Amino acid sequence: MNIVTYRPQNRLGSFFESFNDLRFPSLFSYDNSFKVSSPKVHVYEDKNNLILKFDMPGLNKDDIEIDLSDRFLTISGARSPENIEIDTNIYQEIDYGDFQRTLDLGDYALKDNISAEYNNGILELVFSLSDDKHVNGKKIKIK
Repeated sequence: MNIVTYRPQNRLGSFFESFNDLRFPSLFSYDNSFKVSSPKVHVYEDKNNLILKFDMPGLNKDDIEIDLSDRFLTISGARSPENIEIDTNIYQEIDYGDFQRTLDLGDYALKDNISAEYNNGILELVFSLSDDKHVNGKKIKIK
């Protein structure tokens, strides 16, 4: 089965972003202040589980919110800079601010028992698979 990233996008932002992907940032740059970062994910399954691992270093588990509504899983939150003065910033690759990632779980039949753990910058979600039941809406707590 496929998992699809759900991306509602601003048309103008995605237009300029496609040019940035071609490595012309000085010619086609746009204001990144409205862009929300998105954590990277590794998705795989074994016999009985669907497993998702999100790369989210530098956060506390209280900074992360997990929502499952119908077939959409949303991971969101915010990363704030600690002890960094903006005036003294020389170079930055780390994204601060809000982040969000929504995945369409599609046709996966999920049981109610869902576990979430956050360890060493990795958020791991384990969904037990079922043959006939799909979770309709749920907030998931991180251990």
